[in-house]
Amino acid sequence: MGFKLAVLPFFWQAVHVELIGDMGEKIKGEFKAKFRRPTQEEAEQLIQKVSTGQMKDQAVVDNWLIGWDGLEDESGAQMPFTPDNMAKVFDVLGMRAATVQTFLGNYFSMPEKNSGPQPATTTQA
Repeated sequence: MGFKLAVLPFFWQAVHVELIGDMGEKIKGEFKAKFRRPTQEEAEQLIQKVSTGQMKDQAVVDNWLIGWDGLEDESGAQMPFTPDNMAKVFDVLGMRAATVQTFLGNYFSMPEKNSGPQPATTTQA
């Protein structure tokens, strides 16, 4: 059986979030993010722009995040993916970074904490 190359122009991925609550309590959660799937050329440009600081986290979110599921407001109501809700969500410290790290983790390897992103590589035998 062969590999069927039938990919959608987007993909879903779980974003794991850890926020700081009252008294330093860690609040852990997860939601699903829908990202636009880059082409090979777009991924190479993304790696170059992020590596050199030409693209910041907000630009990554604005350009590649196209939806989400599982985000609720304070009352427990689902938050639809809208520009206003994006502004609210990504104003919470830690939310934007977790989302961007999840997306970039597909294209970068992060060998050591605080060492900065490195282009993902593959080894061929």
